[in-house]
Amino acid sequence: MTDEAPKFYQAHTVYSLLPLSRSGLRYYMDEGNGALHRAWAEAGMDLAVHVPMGGEGSGRGGGRMFSAEAVVAMMLSSELVRWGIRPADAFKIGLTFVFSYAVPDGQPARAPLYEDGETLLLVTTRTPCEADMTAPCADGFAIVSDTATSSLRDEALKARGDEAQPVLLLNLSAMCARIAARLGEPVDTFMRPAARTAA
Repeated sequence: MTDEAPKFYQAHTVYSLLPLSRSGLRYYMDEGNGALHRAWAEAGMDLAVHVPMGGEGSGRGGGRMFSAEAVVAMMLSSELVRWGIRPADAFKIGLTFVFSYAVPDGQPARAPLYEDGETLLLVTTRTPCEADMTAPCADGFAIVSDTATSSLRDEALKARGDEAQPVLLLNLSAMCARIAARLGEPVDTFMRPAARTAA
């Protein structure tokens, strides 16, 4: 994505992308106790900025709208929940991918996809965001580039810091390409670093 004003998509388009039902997504977005709402709040972010009410939709207030970043974060989180990752961790990973560009040692810069090659999510445990990680400042997941990764097992060890093996591997580049195609956005620039999108 570039520094342009965020683009928003109607709820019915977003719901058709996600593996969660509408009621499931509403449950996670609930302001009282929803895991999605809590994850955004804990990250110091206002969910309403990326998922505002308005636009031409049904229901009071014109229906919800979703930013591209929210769509990607929710898609990734939903996939992780479907694969058995607890929701609180899944939404943290989704937010980390989209909004935090920190990378493991030895990896190039990303924003949120890596510029070259495939961007991969490596998860080493079904509870990847527990506080008792054995590696300092590490969670049980890593977002890596296939062009800068010689061994997924080595990346798993960096992420977890013990005898970890990958338990889940997702191709985030392919996921973003599917989302872009469904949203009618250019696949080659969607969620890519600004340097690439300006070329």
